[in-house]
Amino acid sequence: MEPDVDWSLALEDDAQWTSGLEKEMSDLDISEGSSAESQEHPTPSGRPRRQRRPIRTASRPPAGPETPPQQGGRCAQTDAWTSEAAVNTNQDWESLMRQVEERSTHLALQYEALLKQQEADQVQHDGRVRVLEQQREEDNSKQQALFNKVESLQVKLKLNCCKTTRKNFTAKKRDLTKEKDRLEEEKNRLSQNLEETDRRLTALIEEQSQEKLAWERELAELQKEADRLRKEADEASQVVLRDELSALEIQREVTILQVDEWIAEAERYLHALRLDVSQQHFQQRLDWEKNVAVVRSNLGNLQQQFNEQLQLLQQGQQLDSLPPISLPPLPQVPTLELVLGSMMTPRPLPFMPMQMGPPHPHHHGDVLSPPVGKLDKLLDKLVVRFPHCSRNQLISMLQQIKTSRSGTLAGLSMEELSQQVAQRLAQMERPSLGPIGPPSAARNLPSSTAQVQRAVLPPQGPAVAQVFQTRPPPQPVAPSTRKMCMMCQNFVDPGTQHEISCSHVIHKECISVWLQTTKNNSCPFCPSK
Repeated sequence: MEPDVDWSLALEDDAQWTSGLEKEMSDLDISEGSSAESQEHPTPSGRPRRQRRPIRTASRPPAGPETPPQQGGRCAQTDAWTSEAAVNTNQDWESLMRQVEERSTHLALQYEALLKQQEADQVQHDGRVRVLEQQREEDNSKQQALFNKVESLQVKLKLNCCKTTRKNFTAKKRDLTKEKDRLEEEKNRLSQNLEETDRRLTALIEEQSQEKLAWERELAELQKEADRLRKEADEASQVVLRDELSALEIQREVTILQVDEWIAEAERYLHALRLDVSQQHFQQRLDWEKNVAVVRSNLGNLQQQFNEQLQLLQQGQQLDSLPPISLPPLPQVPTLELVLGSMMTPRPLPFMPMQMGPPHPHHHGDVLSPPVGKLDKLLDKLVVRFPHCSRNQLISMLQQIKTSRSGTLAGLSMEELSQQVAQRLAQMERPSLGPIGPPSAARNLPSSTAQVQRAVLPPQGPAVAQVFQTRPPPQPVAPSTRKMCMMCQNFVDPGTQHEISCSHVIHKECISVWLQTTKNNSCPFCPSK
């Protein structure tokens, strides 16, 4: 069998070739004689040639009388159709004709091949049809055999159906009996559980009712307690408000008292400066007068600030939220410098003769009444702390402390001064356990010093001789390591001192009220804090 050929593509190529050939033949000017000759010769395939239609040349003029032949022995056709006697102008027409014949031969061969291919395909198709018919007959026979087997099986099934049904019924009955027994047991168990659940539910309902009553009673009690606590809270808030108001009042009193004490000390210092008419203390007196005037002017502003804070507290604000009130700047008033300096510098007194020793009682009326100065206040505090010592003994100790500090007491606080006095008293107690006698320094003072001592003593105080004769019995002196509280003037034991940033010593119990009013860890004796 020949291989399959794409005859559609071959036919398309032939059609294209034929159309191209016709286009070329249209340009040829073939004579009528040659056309007749080509018609008489048949094609190799036995088919007559197709007679072509006369072709009009593009260079011919329209029909009309014939023109005479041109020069060169050639004549031109003037009719619309080419005549048989005309000469073909295309010199390659023979090769074209050969190509036409060859193409016709090729097409005839292709046609014969197509016929053979069709016959072979028909034979193959008939063979396939026969095979399929044979296969159908075999399938029909198999189907019939299966139908026969099914019928035989149905007959056998009908025969065994009774036995199988009887066996299945017995097994099913046995299974259902077991299931019935199991369900009966489950029913009994569930009945018991239901009864137990009912009993529990009844007990729980009764218990919940009792708990509900208890909760209602407790709720009523809690409501009463809440009302009582709310009332107590209101009362406590009122108490807190009163405490805050009282604390602010105490703070105001303490602050005003500090300012008043500073003004009093400054006035005493100014009075002492006014007694000294020398030019050395004139400028210092003017400065201190200005300081006192400024502090007096700030005192009213301080009172107004405290009144505003009291109003804010009464309006409901917290004490912690109030702005802090700052003390006006209080310069440090010199302590004992002026008086003790005058004690060290002898100066004649014009109104009183100089004499040694303590004054007699009849001289009190002739001595000028001295002003109450810083020394008197300091001696009063020392007498309170050391009641077994006389004022002259304390003055002598202060003189010794000043001599040991290069002639000045500047920079010493009241606490440090009291500690040094206590140390010197302890040193004097060690060699002799008897009563403390007058220090030798008091007897060795010059006449001017004795005169100054008489001047600074208050008029109502006893004379030095009387103090020596009537001093109380000695009391044990505390060791130098213990310090005294600035508030209660008692010795502070270890563990009872409140820790603050300054050098003051205060009991925890003594400063507790101050800490509650100020809400900070400031010292009540430090004006700058």
